[in-house]
Amino acid sequence: SLSGTEHLNGFVALGQRTPIPNRRSTVATFLGLAEQLRNHFARLPAAAAAGLKASDFGLNAGQGRCDQCLGIGEIEEAGHWVVCPSCAGSRYGSTVLTVLDEGYDIAQVLDRSITSLNSAHFPAFDQQLPLLDTLVEMGVGHLSLGRRLDTLSGGELQRLRIARELSEHTSQRLMFILDEPAAGLHRDDVARLLRTLDRMVRHGHTVVLVEHNLELVAATDWIIEFGPGCGPLGGQLIAEGPPRHVCEQDTPSGRMLRAASKPSENSEHVERYRHHIPSSLPEASSALRWLRRLLGH
Repeated sequence: SLSGTEHLNGFVALGQRTPIPNRRSTVATFLGLAEQLRNHFARLPAAAAAGLKASDFGLNAGQGRCDQCLGIGEIEEAGHWVVCPSCAGSRYGSTVLTVLDEGYDIAQVLDRSITSLNSAHFPAFDQQLPLLDTLVEMGVGHLSLGRRLDTLSGGELQRLRIARELSEHTSQRLMFILDEPAAGLHRDDVARLLRTLDRMVRHGHTVVLVEHNLELVAATDWIIEFGPGCGPLGGQLIAEGPPRHVCEQDTPSGRMLRAASKPSENSEHVERYRHHIPSSLPEASSALRWLRRLLGH
């Protein structure tokens, strides 16, 4: 049975489902910021003088998008996608781009990184600063709001999902159930994901993972292992407890955790030759010249 649910305000389940590839889906639309940005620009005096409505600042409809690429920023030519020659990739027509806020048109705002928008306190996002703060803290501040979703890594998309949920439940304590969030991620992305999960726990949330990545498994507070096999051969509770306890068990997870905790041959190799690593730029340049001579370059 599950106890302690009285301390939770709800549940959020995030699976591995990825959005359907769509050249019109951007970080801004995914986070729910696109409509807010359109409305903000439509309220500016220059927009009213030009007779522009909020829909004209959209990319899916309205009179403001580029007539040639229809708001995509690219056109298909001989089977390849190339930058639209009419709007040069901005996705908008010239009339919309005459409307400026703080010296930026809407295309330039979409091209700015989340970190720069957050530090500049751009007026359009005054009510969304907590979301921008969360995105920067989660390591996706380098993304721009106009970045297409189908160009993101799995780790970036997962962190966007988590940030969006956290921003919608700022004052609530939630249980997040994540289905293999580290699947397919680079080790750097796994480290960023782990920092994100730690942050969620520090803020009072509960995180339940269905996971096989040993870095995440070893960092948990409590492991529940089912087995002894997989599929119809599993389903039985064979071990549970903190990682240090499961590590001592003769189970698949216990054996893998023990193996992962041993120093690898690579780490021993690096440690053995650590004193040969150049400690300065001149020393590194000298080593590079020596290596080139050795290779005959």
